[in-house]
Amino acid sequence: MLENETFNIKEREYYRKNDILSVLGESNSPYGFYEDLFGDLSVTVPYVVSEGVNDKHLLGGTLDTIIDFASLRNDVYLPSCTFFKDWYAKKNARSVYGFCIDCDSVYSDTLRDAFQNGWDRNSNSCLFPTYIINSGTGLHLYFILSRPVPCYSKQLDKITNVYRTLAAKETSTFFIGQKTQILWFGQSFRVVGSRTKDDFTTRAFKVGHTYTIEDIAIYYDLDYKFEYQGEFIEKKEKPKTNNIRRKYTKEHSFKTNRAFYDYTLREAKHRTIEGQRYLTMCALTVIGYKCGIDRNSIESDLRSLLPIFNDKATKPIKDREITSALKMYNEKAVLTRRESLEAWLGWKYEPKVKRRKHPLKQEEHLALARQRKDEMRAEGTLGKEGRPSKEQEVVRYIEQYPEAKKSEVAKALGVSRPTIDKYWPKKTEKVTISKEEYERLLKNQRKEDE
Repeated sequence: MLENETFNIKEREYYRKNDILSVLGESNSPYGFYEDLFGDLSVTVPYVVSEGVNDKHLLGGTLDTIIDFASLRNDVYLPSCTFFKDWYAKKNARSVYGFCIDCDSVYSDTLRDAFQNGWDRNSNSCLFPTYIINSGTGLHLYFILSRPVPCYSKQLDKITNVYRTLAAKETSTFFIGQKTQILWFGQSFRVVGSRTKDDFTTRAFKVGHTYTIEDIAIYYDLDYKFEYQGEFIEKKEKPKTNNIRRKYTKEHSFKTNRAFYDYTLREAKHRTIEGQRYLTMCALTVIGYKCGIDRNSIESDLRSLLPIFNDKATKPIKDREITSALKMYNEKAVLTRRESLEAWLGWKYEPKVKRRKHPLKQEEHLALARQRKDEMRAEGTLGKEGRPSKEQEVVRYIEQYPEAKKSEVAKALGVSRPTIDKYWPKKTEKVTISKEEYERLLKNQRKEDE
């Protein structure tokens, strides 16, 4: 079995399978794959975070949030169908968007031999998948439905039988490896773009076309008819594009200071609700890495939250969930966006509104200022009020420099010429008299002198 081989052999087989699938089909991003599967990345789907056989967390979120969350981990699993109220159970299944078959312990030679023996798009012995997922030591075969099938109770058994027939044929015709257990159609599988157990990246390769569930049933001689709700319309094949979604790289990442972490930790103590506690600890771990905080300090802070989170809770948080959350303390944490952090926390960061230092109105300020001024004037502590007037400045300068011209005064005081003209001292008007009057006044003056 491949999963029991050494790491070097697993690594070699992983990259060889990538090379084979790259020749057969086209590599697609996690966003492109799930958009082809569900038609929209805003669809809400339940997903599983598994820490072991008996330690699983059932969470819910939109596909883009799940992809961002899973890219940092190796224990996130997602079904290919939706559920009512995001409750992961067969009786709550809502619509099936595709069938996934798990093939364990597949060597690259086995995969190559299958293609050489006729397992391709033109195969007559079994259907060829829409996508082949390289999940490390195994493969996931996805048969995407062009039209989602409603899980009505009267046709639930038909859907189950179609899936089991498909899985039995696919896992017995060409693959010689370990016999895979055939599970139910809503089984969760490792998220594309997440890490494998050996820290490889789960990759998707588009190798075929989509099907309707009627196509699969007819191919395997199953005389079934399925009913559809009016709101479900056939998904159209999207035009081929080079970039389905911009890749989020370290160039778009951000780091910050400890205040961001301290604020989140403080708010989490009273804003976290039951159902968001585990994701809140994951968010704090990511933010702590962004802020450059030591892992031991983050672990201590998370343990301090346990009494608060478990107070009056129906299901207490356990210590091992802290260990699980701390797995997100790695270099990929800087790629986590603010929107993802807000989705994990369950609340949004709101910028602080700057408050006015003085909430009084202008009239109230002026009234208080005048009152204080009157008190200082009565106490005799009020100094000179204001600067000298322009008139005082002009008169004082002329008294000091009586020969100065108006232009010189204006330049020296920095005022306009009209202002100088306004405050310039007025001279005595000159009195003029006639010659006869002058002689008369002179004659009278001489008589007085005699």
